[in-house]
Amino acid sequence: MKIEYSRFIPATILVAVLAACGQQSAPQEASDPKPMAEETSPAASADSMQGMSMPKDEAAQGQQHNAMGTVTAVDAAAGTVTIAHEAVASAGWPAMTMTFKLANPKQGADLHANDNVQFTFTVGEKGEATVTTILPAGHAM
Repeated sequence: MKIEYSRFIPATILVAVLAACGQQSAPQEASDPKPMAEETSPAASADSMQGMSMPKDEAAQGQQHNAMGTVTAVDAAAGTVTIAHEAVASAGWPAMTMTFKLANPKQGADLHANDNVQFTFTVGEKGEATVTTILPAGHAM
């Protein structure tokens, strides 16, 4: 019996390519569709929130939310502060590091990286978070 390699090799390659194309990864479980950001420790990178929008929980919009965290960066020119904050149950947010707009940019003048703070913020219609009050941790709000 004579094997015709000119037909055998292309057929083998075709079968291998089709088999590779048919492979699928395991489906991901949707355990909690609400969080848009990965949970992180307070030491997480500020870049973890870049390009992400927060969940648009309509119940959280317009309300004031209280949180605690550690300042990781202050951008006085942009009027923003980046905070590694604890979970915020009232907003439905896990612990994460994110950048907040300061309602009053002058508040950023006394903030420094590694400051432990407590703060109040609101969530706008587009999911943007704005700090309305920020104080060193342990001070009365």
